[in-house]
Amino acid sequence: MRHLLLFITMFLSLGFAQAQNWEGLDLDGLKSAKADKEAMIADAEADIAAIQGLMDTYPGWTNSLVGTIGGNFNGFDNWIGNADINSTTNSIVADLIGALRYNDDKQFLYNEAAVALGRVSSDTNTLEPGSQDPSIAPNKLNLSSLYGYKIMKNLALSAGLQYNTGILGENIFNNPGRLDIGAGVTWTPFDAFYLMVHPLNYNWTFGDNPAFSNAAGAKIKAGYNREILKGIAWVSILEAFLPYSTATFGPEDGILAGTDKPSSSFYEWTNTFAFNVWKGIGVGVTYGIRKADSESSETQSRYSVGLSYAL
Repeated sequence: MRHLLLFITMFLSLGFAQAQNWEGLDLDGLKSAKADKEAMIADAEADIAAIQGLMDTYPGWTNSLVGTIGGNFNGFDNWIGNADINSTTNSIVADLIGALRYNDDKQFLYNEAAVALGRVSSDTNTLEPGSQDPSIAPNKLNLSSLYGYKIMKNLALSAGLQYNTGILGENIFNNPGRLDIGAGVTWTPFDAFYLMVHPLNYNWTFGDNPAFSNAAGAKIKAGYNREILKGIAWVSILEAFLPYSTATFGPEDGILAGTDKPSSSFYEWTNTFAFNVWKGIGVGVTYGIRKADSESSETQSRYSVGLSYAL
């Protein structure tokens, strides 16, 4: 105990003496002392970053969560300057992307979930009952699981499944819905990125429309999740399915045999940027494009800006 007290006394005395010495320095001396301390802080931050990098790549389970929520609420009551003097326009959109991953020297398991939901409501005349026109957009649930057995440090034999559907609304769930099961290889050049190429893949398209068809093809998916700059996280998911053939209608469908059905091909690319302001809370931007023949012959796109949370 006496040795501990002696050490504390010596430490405080040294600090006090050092502070006293700083008081006697001129301006150049103070600048030099400050530069020395800043260099020590920079070295400590570099060490912390290196340790965190080792922790991030340490074998075992990791998880991440990024979400954005944006809203817009407007109302007018006898407002002459507006085209619809008694009206409301409201919208709220939320995106949530979560990942639970396991990784070691021999294998990995990537589980991901993406949910996008929103509600848009427009009422051009609040004085007239039933004039409100609500809609749900976007409307997406994407669940995927990818297992890989490493044959090289950054290359693995892989197998996975993925399911896509809408969630809310009348007769929306699984109409259409898409299920992919496939196998191939996955490249992981660094921890924050993977590229999956599954040439052995089968896609089922579910729904009431008799034009929906199933097909064998190639599935490609890439995922990126990293803090690209201090306080700025970027989550990007790109996926596509390329069928090897186009299905056709037959006489049993009541349609001329040989008529092409809509292709099962699709692609989607979604990017979310989360700007951290305070303890993971900040401003988020989400932008996505999608092309699916089973849904529309045109390319779809959307964006939202709002509050974000990153974990």
